[in-house]
Amino acid sequence: HHIFIPLSPENIVNKEKIVLSRIRREEFISCLERMGMSKEDAEKYSRDTARYLSVLRRQLSPISRQPEWAKPDNVKELLPALLVGQWNEIKEGDKEIIREIAGISYEEYIISLQKWLYKPDPPIIKIGKIWRLNSPLDAFLILSPFVSSSHFEKLKNISLKILREVNPALAFKYSNELRKGIAQTLILIAVFGDKINSERGLDLPHGYPKSQAFVDNIIKEL
Repeated sequence: HHIFIPLSPENIVNKEKIVLSRIRREEFISCLERMGMSKEDAEKYSRDTARYLSVLRRQLSPISRQPEWAKPDNVKELLPALLVGQWNEIKEGDKEIIREIAGISYEEYIISLQKWLYKPDPPIIKIGKIWRLNSPLDAFLILSPFVSSSHFEKLKNISLKILREVNPALAFKYSNELRKGIAQTLILIAVFGDKINSERGLDLPHGYPKSQAFVDNIIKEL
């Protein structure tokens, strides 16, 4: 008798892991075709989900089965968390960034966010003082269509502020978790941004025709 527990890639506690290799594109498409899906649709899902099964499950689910947090009336509370990915509330600098994006005090924002910790299929989890998205890619694909150009302007400003720290090991203002979260968000924008909204892309600020250009500009200014 065995019990298998799924772990985050960031898990460093348990050294005895079974690492499952990522399914190849041809195998992914072939499996979907054997399920009765057309080759055209199978290729589309392979492209749109990056072959992540959790994302595929979400995209195949009817709207009625989407989690409560994915409904348009609820997404506003999650957008600051989406943009930063993860943070450590021990750091005042991290809390300052959340305040800047949310437009309200940190305490007010956390009150609105906490309820999602206890909902079915929660979008966010808290471990100790660290908050992070449960599945950054899943959250990005669902929530990013609701991110406005003004949000992306804020993301650019805070990215430059945080990633310009010369020596993060000695600069105590922002946590390493926040730096990783911001970097991960920029990667998601560059890789998946143009596929959002049925490939109409994100609501980027004027002057950025493609998501990659938005990220490239931030990197150039670092």
